[in-house]
Amino acid sequence: MRSTSPTITRPRRRTSTAPADPPGIVTHAAHLQSAGPGSGGDDRSTHRSVIPTALAGFDSLPDCAHVRLPVVAALFACSTATVWRRCKTGALPPPVKFGGTTAWNVGSLRAVLAGE
Repeated sequence: MRSTSPTITRPRRRTSTAPADPPGIVTHAAHLQSAGPGSGGDDRSTHRSVIPTALAGFDSLPDCAHVRLPVVAALFACSTATVWRRCKTGALPPPVKFGGTTAWNVGSLRAVLAGE
């Protein structure tokens, strides 16, 4: 006689009630629409870019403000490794440490962007 084992059921996945985007992130969704045959667009696809709030409002930040690594990488359109490499060579200003947090001064980054 075969013994029957109890049925193991997995808990159901709950739908999250959290906001779709983490706080401090500004999102932009633009639907790409086809302009006609051969245009390369697809009306079913969605392009979504995530821009940190500090980057979106970089122009309004005071020179004494500080931004973190992802913002610096986005400002200079490079990877985070390239940011560190440019700091080592002197092409970017050195960061400052606030406890365990590393950040760059906005005024010094503006000077680099202006070519000074």
